[in-house]
Amino acid sequence: MKRVTIEGETTEALIAGLLAAASKLRLAASDGNWRLDAMMRRRGVSGYGLAELLSVTPTCVYYWRAGKRRPQPYILPELCAALKCNQAEIGFP
Repeated sequence: MKRVTIEGETTEALIAGLLAAASKLRLAASDGNWRLDAMMRRRGVSGYGLAELLSVTPTCVYYWRAGKRRPQPYILPELCAALKCNQAEIGFP
């Protein structure tokens, strides 16, 4: 593989910079999920407990926390009531 230098940066340095930027974007995209996780911890509610309260599967709650899915609109009021918060506090405005 040929090493390329662009404006004094090697290929490896450019790739490392791009990977770091992509990682930051992924973290920003899942902003609401860490808020949900933090609120659950603050209230002492487990994923299984929240799933039972909302009549959803534990897998569903896992997906919300992992950033793979968002709660359905009809679930949000129940979710907020269970965690005693508003939608903005858990990152789902």
